[in-house]
Amino acid sequence: MTAKSIAQIKADIDAHLLAHGASIDPSPILRKTLFDILDSLKAYNAPDPHLIRLTYPGIPSPNALVLGEVFVVGVAFPANFAGSQFRCLVAPHEAYMLRILKNGDEAGAIEFAAGQTSATISTSDGESLQFETGDILQLVTQASLDVISGLFGALAGTRV
Repeated sequence: MTAKSIAQIKADIDAHLLAHGASIDPSPILRKTLFDILDSLKAYNAPDPHLIRLTYPGIPSPNALVLGEVFVVGVAFPANFAGSQFRCLVAPHEAYMLRILKNGDEAGAIEFAAGQTSATISTSDGESLQFETGDILQLVTQASLDVISGLFGALAGTRV
C-alpha cells in the first residue's frame, strides 16, 4: 500500500462526493470536518527526526576525530543546523572550533567563543545540508590545544 499525501486524500474525498451525485457539496460541514482532521494529521506525516549525538568527557587532542557517523538513511539538516545544540563543561580560553566534515570536505563548524560554554553551529555556506546513504560525517577538533573539556551536544536533522 502506497502512502498518500494529505492533498491526495482531500482530492479523493472531493472525487467521492462528486461521484455520488454531489456536484454541489451537500455537506460542507462534513467536508470541512474531514479536511480539519486531515490537516491535524500533518504532524504525523512529518519527517522522522534524526539526531547525531556527541559526548566527549575529556580534553580533546588537537586534530582529533571526536565523532564519526556513516549514514544508513538519507538525512537533511536545516541551514546552519537550526535546532542543534552543543555545550562544554569547561569553557575554552580562546575561541575553539570543531570542524564538521562531509565525506572529508568542510561542511560546517561548531564554534565556542572564549570563555563560553554554548556553541554557535553553522553550515559552510549557510544553507541546508543533506547526507545520502553511505555518506560520512566527521567532527574534528582544531589544530591547537585548549582547556575545553566535557563536550556534548547533538546535530538535529530529519530523515529523507
